Amino acid sequence: MVSFWPWGSSETSPASFEKTLSALSTKITSTQTTLDKTRARARRIKVLLVLYLGFAYLVYAVLQLVVVKYWNMGPAEWAGMAGGPILITLLRKLVGAYFNFRTESLGKRLKDQTEERAKTIQKLKDATKYDSTMELIEKYGGEKKKKDAAAPDGQDGKQPQQPAPQHGGAPNRTPQLARTRC
Repeated sequence: MVSFWPWGSSETSPASFEKTLSALSTKITSTQTTLDKTRARARRIKVLLVLYLGFAYLVYAVLQLVVVKYWNMGPAEWAGMAGGPILITLLRKLVGAYFNFRTESLGKRLKDQTEERAKTIQKLKDATKYDSTMELIEKYGGEKKKKDAAAPDGQDGKQPQQPAPQHGGAPNRTPQLARTRC
């Protein structure tokens, strides 16, 4: 039925809760996937950044020392030699800070979504009086399960378990027959 009440409706039907929980579950799965991909991307980019910049610095240093020779190097070349590792470290920290910000914001969003799902589940329990029904069942006992009634001898309807064979334990106890000549 369509509600004309302007301040929203208090849908307490199980179908509306199922729809809401399904949407939340989809959002949580999507956010978790994005978070995992962002973490993997951060690791990959950090490693590649250090590898490529380290290789570029190594090539630069070798070219400066071999081609230009250290006695012909000016302040700019020495600044490049000294500043290369600092630049690599600075860029790695900068990229790390960016990806930490991204993963923290995605983690916060994931936490908010799981809290919203927990609140929705609690609303469902309140609407269906789940907790009070479970308390009554526990207090007055419910029907015995068929499994308990079928196996009164205490075996719970299960077959006794046999020990698993041990591999690598004691050697096989087959008799050793002496060979005879024919």
